[in-house]
Amino acid sequence: QIALALDLALAANAPPIAQVSAMLAGKSTLLMFDNFEHLTAATPALLHLLHTVPSLKALVTSRVRLNVAGERVVPIEGLAVPAEDAALSARSTTEPLALFAATHLFVEAAEA
Repeated sequence: QIALALDLALAANAPPIAQVSAMLAGKSTLLMFDNFEHLTAATPALLHLLHTVPSLKALVTSRVRLNVAGERVVPIEGLAVPAEDAALSARSTTEPLALFAATHLFVEAAEA
């Protein structure tokens, strides 16, 4: 999947991870992985890349820790949302809902 994201055509005669490593060698690169909890089986491949390509950095978001050396965990809380009963009572007006950061983010995304 990394090779695909990097638009790297893989040769059949070499391991894909070696080809990705060779492509990234000597380049300052940041690979970003979102929702990595669905890709935890790929952790060894990511670690291999990080060890073989010293200039490579990875930013990984996940709901689960990878528990690997060098991992830095930055907990991120969700945005404030109205209580369920407040949302139900606000059906006649959206004004109370507009006070919440989650609503602002939703509206911005919908208008984009």
